[in-house]
Amino acid sequence: MPAVLLLAGALLLSSCKASDTNASTTLTSVGSSSLSESTTAAEIKPNLPAEDYGGYNFRVLDNGTGFNSQWFSRDIYAESENGDTINDAVFKRNAAVEDEYNVKITDIPQTDPAAYASKSIKAGGDDFDLMEASLEGCEVPLAQQGMFYDLKTVPNIELNQVWWDQNANAGLSIKDHLYCTISNLTIIDKDATWAIMFDKNLIKSYGLDDPYQLVANNQWTLQKMYEMMKAVAKDLDGDGTMTDADQYGLNSQYRNTTHFFNAAGQFIATKDSADIPQITMMDNPAAAQILDLIYQIQTDPATINCDNPAWLAKYPGDDVWNVMQLTMFSTDRALFMFAGMNRITLLRGMDADFGVLPTPKYDSSQTRYYVPLDTWCTTAAALPKTISDINRSTIILEALTAESQYTLLPAYYDVSLKTKLTRDTQSGEMIDLILANRSYDLGRLYNWGGLATAMDQLATKSSDTFASDYAKMQSAAQSALGKTIAEYDQYAN
Repeated sequence: MPAVLLLAGALLLSSCKASDTNASTTLTSVGSSSLSESTTAAEIKPNLPAEDYGGYNFRVLDNGTGFNSQWFSRDIYAESENGDTINDAVFKRNAAVEDEYNVKITDIPQTDPAAYASKSIKAGGDDFDLMEASLEGCEVPLAQQGMFYDLKTVPNIELNQVWWDQNANAGLSIKDHLYCTISNLTIIDKDATWAIMFDKNLIKSYGLDDPYQLVANNQWTLQKMYEMMKAVAKDLDGDGTMTDADQYGLNSQYRNTTHFFNAAGQFIATKDSADIPQITMMDNPAAAQILDLIYQIQTDPATINCDNPAWLAKYPGDDVWNVMQLTMFSTDRALFMFAGMNRITLLRGMDADFGVLPTPKYDSSQTRYYVPLDTWCTTAAALPKTISDINRSTIILEALTAESQYTLLPAYYDVSLKTKLTRDTQSGEMIDLILANRSYDLGRLYNWGGLATAMDQLATKSSDTFASDYAKMQSAAQSALGKTIAEYDQYAN
């Protein structure tokens, strides 16, 4: 296994001892060159008993291809090897676990996993052994209804192992209970990590600063990105109106307002010493100033937001992302694109060179990067309370997750990203940096009182009204937060 991957996994899944009062979790700050200095480490084996499950069909409920054409599970099941790197890694991983425990790994792909799971669990049905579905759209609503085991209390799961995301374990827990979390069993969480992609042709054509050097010099900030964006925006057809036929500095979407806020080290909710979330987003005196800069970026004519109703109407369904994001960026009509890293894969046919960057800091005094992970697009592991054998389910889950560390993760990380799809050595280093600094905001995930929605909708307004909006919504947000905590208290096991 490549040495760089072993350290990347360790850094990605480890938390930092130092605290940060603005963060919902405490995470490692990683330099862009540190990962290549590692040495090869021995493969770690999970601490599991030997078992023979007599050909048991281990069923994983996941997002089928009908869930979304760009966000579906391709990391759970593979019928056979077919030459595709990811497919073959999934097949090899599953085969190894199947041979070890005499089981058969299958998936139950659903366009609406939440509805399927809710109906099954409420009926007391033992219809699936593991759920890997949208964290925000499926699993959190079910967890609040007491439908999942607390992963901190079940047998055989060692959450401190490198194949479990320690940042997610810390960031997603409430009152030290953890009902769903992220691991290397999946790659969709890596796909759903938001990053900045930049067009090298436009950088060169406009004589702009090298983005990689900006990162190296601790100068990759929101203000710097804003200046570069405005330098590139151009009305290509000369009709006096910026449309989808023109050239932009930033290809974005309204939902990115909150992602930018998190990247600036600001969070809707943080947690106290008892692991209880609090609404603290405007407690920092700088928060309003930071949000105003993000508002300027998101509403500037140099930015095109793909989820603008006008574009959604013109390009219905997923066409809006294919045309407004992928086509626009791949034809040199956007300097930056702020989106999930699955775009790297989707841009494999792009002729022009592009690079990958972490989301920018607010300013150079920010001590580390905070990289947002889109909680709607990603999936997480959850165990339904109706499974007939918790010992069997946790053994197979741990075995699959551990095996993924040495099969699926290298396939995704080294082959699909660093070697096959990205166009330069620096992009690989940036991916190390990005994945090592992912962060989680419970306020974004739970959207208490609609605060996350209100922040995202700020990009649709003619002025920055969030301070007054927040004052009106704060009480309802606190009430919604209290209800969530009460629900978890009711179902805590």
